[in-house]
Amino acid sequence: MTSSCKVIPFRTSQAVRRERRWERIYFLFARLPQYLSLGALALYAVLRLLLTPEVPFSYYIGPLSVLWPLSFFLLLLSYVSDLLLWRE
Repeated sequence: MTSSCKVIPFRTSQAVRRERRWERIYFLFARLPQYLSLGALALYAVLRLLLTPEVPFSYYIGPLSVLWPLSFFLLLLSYVSDLLLWRE
């Protein structure tokens, strides 16, 4: 004997939209800066190796050094956003 089951959704479409909106906000402010930070560090490494292969990594290389603070502030933005978005 088989019985057919019907799933009754208890969440309204407004609740689903609100949940999706929070997921987009979370991705935009908490996840995306992490990926951008990783990209900034990868760009720094590639440019450093291509432009100045003879200079050791511990030396200052002009405008390329801007990528380190940029990466730091992106990670800081991600951390603070994560704390604020998940505070209960």
